[in-house]
Amino acid sequence: MLERLKSALTKSYVGAIAVGWLVAQGLIDVSSIIVAPVTAWITNRLNSQGYDLFRPPQNPNLPYWLALPPLIRALVILLIAFLLLRWLYFEPAAQPSDPEESA
Repeated sequence: MLERLKSALTKSYVGAIAVGWLVAQGLIDVSSIIVAPVTAWITNRLNSQGYDLFRPPQNPNLPYWLALPPLIRALVILLIAFLLLRWLYFEPAAQPSDPEESA
């Protein structure tokens, strides 16, 4: 049954589209790793300072912990994309049964 599914996914290019979509989602989440803490820091600074960007903030540290959810999501999505790509398009290397044949 899995061979039929694999054949259908590779012959109709649905597998390639799925892998591409997963890689794109992973890259979007990688960019969120950088954007999420900076956005939270700017929003916190604007809300706590009364929209004055030129005064020093009360807590000048970036909230790096906000990068963890996109990091985990990106790793899981890229792992799924890699596994799907490997399953669909890469055949396992054939092992010679006789050691004298490989020589």
